[in-house]
Amino acid sequence: MKRVLLILAATVAFATPALAQEKPANCALWSELSADTIKRDTRTKGPQRAVVVDALTKYSNAQAKLAEAGMAQNYQQGKAFGYTKEKMDELTATTLAAMRQGFHTSTMDKNKLYMDHVIIVNNCALGAKSEAEFGQSKAQMIGALEQMVAWAQS
Repeated sequence: MKRVLLILAATVAFATPALAQEKPANCALWSELSADTIKRDTRTKGPQRAVVVDALTKYSNAQAKLAEAGMAQNYQQGKAFGYTKEKMDELTATTLAAMRQGFHTSTMDKNKLYMDHVIIVNNCALGAKSEAEFGQSKAQMIGALEQMVAWAQS
């Protein structure tokens, strides 16, 4: 039964980006990784780089706070299957490490922002239930996403 749950957890974690909107920890990580990639992408030079990185960082921080707040519920759910807090933390860390490693596929340039990345962050933002979930105004987040689209298409 535990093996089935682990497989299910991994499947959900790596499911289509549309599901990301329900997982603040995933959204926090993808926003962070997108910001880091933008810092390295030569197409993003100029004053907009700092604006977009700042917006993604604020969004990532807001999503991380939401994820932290939801951990108590995750721990309770894990208890039902015999998992300790430590085991749940280990599973979470393993999943996030795998997501971090898979952010750029083997055929992607690690110093380039791709439309895949923009879509993932956009899908996360679409799941926001309030402006507070952006960590900034909705307009700032939309502006950052629009600039990301322009860079990914260039």
